[in-house]
Amino acid sequence: MENNSLEAIVLDADNVVLKKISPPIIEWLVEKSNKPLDKVKSIRKKYWALTKIGEITGEENWLGAKYKEGYEQGVFGELGISSNKYLEFMDMIKSSYKLYGGCLDFLKKLKIMGIDLYLFSNSSFETIEHAYIKFRLNKYFKDAFFSHKMGVAKPSKESFDFLINKTELLPENSLFIDDKEKNINVAKELGFNTYLFKNKDDFKKILGKL
Repeated sequence: MENNSLEAIVLDADNVVLKKISPPIIEWLVEKSNKPLDKVKSIRKKYWALTKIGEITGEENWLGAKYKEGYEQGVFGELGISSNKYLEFMDMIKSSYKLYGGCLDFLKKLKIMGIDLYLFSNSSFETIEHAYIKFRLNKYFKDAFFSHKMGVAKPSKESFDFLINKTELLPENSLFIDDKEKNINVAKELGFNTYLFKNKDDFKKILGKL
C-alpha cells in the first residue's frame, strides 16, 4: 500500500495490541471444576456467544442470567464452581493482559504519522475494554469498537459494516490487522488491505511497508 493512500489502521486487541499473561480461562475452569476439557469448552462457548454481543453481561456469563432461559446457572453453576470463587476469578481476569511487546512504540509512530487508529475487538467489559481503560489506550486510538457494545462480533459482515458506518473510513484506504484468518478473510472481501499478525516482529514489518 502506498503510504500517501493510507488513512486508517484497524487493529484487533487480543494477541495484537494486548497479550495474555495469566493462565487461560479454560485451564482455570478445568482445574476448579474438575470437569473434562471438552465439557468446559462447550459450556464456555455457549455463554461467550451471548456475552460478546452484549445479550448478557460479563457477570451473568459467569453467575447466571436469571431472565434468560437456558442460561440461568452461568458458567460457574453449570460447572459446579462455587460463586465464592467469582471475586478471585475476576481479579485474575482483570490482571490477565499486558501490552504486546513493541506495540506502544508502534502506536506512537503511527500517531505521529497522522494515521487514524481504531480498535476493533470481540470482547466483554471485564476483559478487553477493562485493559483498554487501564492502559489509557484512548490516547492513541481515535475510537474503539467492542463487540459487547456493538451487538455484533467478528467475523460477521455486520460487525465490519458497523465499523465502516460509524467511522466513515474507506476500506481501500485502510489496513486491517488481526491474528485470525477468518477475520482477515472477511476484511479482504470488503476491500480492506490486510495483515495477518503473528508476533511482535510484525510491528516493524508493517512500519517498513508504510
